[in-house]
Amino acid sequence: MLTFSKKKIISTTALLMALASLAPAQESHETLELTAGTNLSAESQIDGILIAPRWSPVLDLQYRHGIFFIDTENGIGFVLRRDEPVHIGSMLDYQYGRHSTADSRYRGMGDVSGSIAPAIFVEWEPIRDAIDIYLNASKAVTGPAGWLSKLEITGGFPLASNKNIYIDIAANAGDSSYAQAYYGVSPAQALTSHNPTYSPHGGLLSLTTSLGYEYRYSKQLALSAQIGQLRYLNSAAQSPLVSTDTYATAGIFATYQY
Repeated sequence: MLTFSKKKIISTTALLMALASLAPAQESHETLELTAGTNLSAESQIDGILIAPRWSPVLDLQYRHGIFFIDTENGIGFVLRRDEPVHIGSMLDYQYGRHSTADSRYRGMGDVSGSIAPAIFVEWEPIRDAIDIYLNASKAVTGPAGWLSKLEITGGFPLASNKNIYIDIAANAGDSSYAQAYYGVSPAQALTSHNPTYSPHGGLLSLTTSLGYEYRYSKQLALSAQIGQLRYLNSAAQSPLVSTDTYATAGIFATYQY
């Protein structure tokens, strides 16, 4: 069961609203996008953060109205700047927790609670509809994890008017608190799990590369599939919880734009 600090959430929400009031007025534009499918990933909407990727369902709803957005993957927030090709904004995100029953290697380690995490993001599209670079940084305020930063670079290449292939590279970096929460073993956990004590350092923790194919069935509906590789790096790769540093990833999705 998750517990949240009301004081921190209220103060964070107030900060987001104050920043939103500073954003320039934008023309109202409303969009709704639904993505459903399944993926082989180390971040599961059901099981939280995993070491070994697992197949799990994916359901993502994105709603945007003017500068504001609600996204089941990226939280609720607003865009401070929408001038092409750069978008800058802030959001109230959620960092996944970890369930001790999700993997046998977590036995005796206890759960890691998920956390509300205020975040800022920058998105740059140097070549429209071809190359997208996205960076965000979030800080957990209600759980044990700390700072988490994500950098994702996506490049698309058209094969035909309705067929594309794309390459996606995503890197995760965290501070020592985040690394300890998901890859470390405290002395108390060592006694109950029989894993050796381990205190990881912060830094670059993982890198995921993917190759995907998209078929646009209509203006509203797109079908996509991807395969890839997750590689743990540095302190994460040296964790006693990580038996091998490389895992396969995959996914199949359908996206509908209303």
